[in-house]
Amino acid sequence: MDKVHHLPARSSPRLATSNDRPLPDASINHRARELQATVDHLTAATHCMLATDMHGCESALDDASAALEGALFHALTLAGARNADKALRDLLLQRINARQGGDHAG
Repeated sequence: MDKVHHLPARSSPRLATSNDRPLPDASINHRARELQATVDHLTAATHCMLATDMHGCESALDDASAALEGALFHALTLAGARNADKALRDLLLQRINARQGGDHAG
């Protein structure tokens, strides 16, 4: 039997739309949240990288790597849950869960 992977819960479902009609409000809100989360993680990574460069602090480099992984996860989510990205998303979830000290992926 295949293993079931539980992704982090989102407050609104991803809605499928065609290109000839406007996106529903829930879909726009979801896209805006994922885009903002991606930008927030990239900003945090940039600050951590600057701290690493200025102070030579290895923990800042670890924080930057974690933020970049978070940005990539949200960018993949923004692009949709494509099968081609599943292995990478699973790896990112494993790393996020390991850092948080839990196993939220099942």
